[in-house]
Amino acid sequence: MLVAAQSWTIHHGHRQAHRAAGRLAFMLAPLLIAGFAYATHAGAVKAAVDHPFYVMFGQALLTADLWMIIAIPVLLFLGFRHRRQVRLHSALMLSTLLGLLPPMFARLYAGIVPGLTVRGPDTFHRFENCLLLAVLTSLLVAGWLYWRNRRDGWPWLLAGAMVAIMHLLYLTLGQTNVWDQWTESIAAQPAASWLIGGAIFGLAACLAGWRAGSASNTTRRREDYA
Repeated sequence: MLVAAQSWTIHHGHRQAHRAAGRLAFMLAPLLIAGFAYATHAGAVKAAVDHPFYVMFGQALLTADLWMIIAIPVLLFLGFRHRRQVRLHSALMLSTLLGLLPPMFARLYAGIVPGLTVRGPDTFHRFENCLLLAVLTSLLVAGWLYWRNRRDGWPWLLAGAMVAIMHLLYLTLGQTNVWDQWTESIAAQPAASWLIGGAIFGLAACLAGWRAGSASNTTRRREDYA
């Protein structure tokens, strides 16, 4: 809703409203990253008690949640750093949503697509096909958005690459004994430490991006003056 409001306000010339709403990102971004961190910990706890879904897929999928703790703050940092370049800034901020599409599409396909619906343990095996289709759909979305704005569209290529890496981690690291040991270690840690750590990391990315954008703008002004 915040991203939609930001897009609407700036396209209708409401700059002050756009800036005011933008400040909410400094509160919501930390909550988003804290959410990924909490999902990682909560999933590790379920894997530790051999929850059927987590035994088959969920534990490996936690690599995606862990990856999003890194990937989305990178996009947020770049978005705030390039906030004075309108098209680039908007693409970077909107691209933070791309990492949310695979789990959304996977659940959608598992819920309504004939032949892919998951109704219980006997159909859990279908979820991997749902996941692959969801990743491909997300990559198509990224490619289409890049094609529409090739001049300033590299954020969509970056976000698409992050989605591809997310699935690659699931297929590789997520299937190893090393990841089993890591998730056991994560499950043994306090959930609060993951929540707080994720929130701090998200806020730090926003603040660092804002500061980098201010510094680069000051440098450009000095160059223009010279």
